[in-house]
Formats: sequence, structure tokens, C-alpha cells
Amino acid sequence: MPLMIDLLKNLVRADSTLSRGESAVASVLAEYFRAASIDAGVDAWDINRANLIVHLRGSGNKPALLFGSHLDVVPPGDSPWQSPPFDP
Repeated sequence: MPLMIDLLKNLVRADSTLSRGESAVASVLAEYFRAASIDAGVDAWDINRANLIVHLRGSGNKPALLFGSHLDVVPPGDSPWQSPPFDP
């Protein structure tokens, strides 16, 4: 399983702007969870659009917990970057 810094670098490289969609980020995260033996899948519903579904099994003694989030980011804009915005 990659270190957190490696995971962060892979997430930054995965351009998930609205025009590119969330598929790249969903794939990076699914691979990370699978490497940790955690059930993860990507639900693709368009060519670049996807959701990440991760299941952590509990004991069943407490109610389930759901985290909802988004995987896309806003475009980097036209401001002068000192380095490419998706290059960690």
C-alpha cells in the first residue's frame, strides 16, 4: 500500500476537473483501498464520470454510517502558475 504522500501525489495528478470527470480520482482511491484489503469499487455512469463505493464491514452491533463526498475539483484557472497545477 502506498504511503500517504504517494497517495496525495497520485490524487493531484488525476485531473478531476468538471470537464475531465471523477473517473481518474475514483480509480486512484479504489486501487488504494484494494491494496489495503478493503472492498472498493468504481461505479462509472458516463465516459468520465464515476462514483467510488467502499465497504468497511463492522460487527453489525451499531447502525451503519455513510460518508458522502465529491471527487471533482474546480479548474485551475488562467492565473500564472509557477508549475503545472496537476504536477505534485
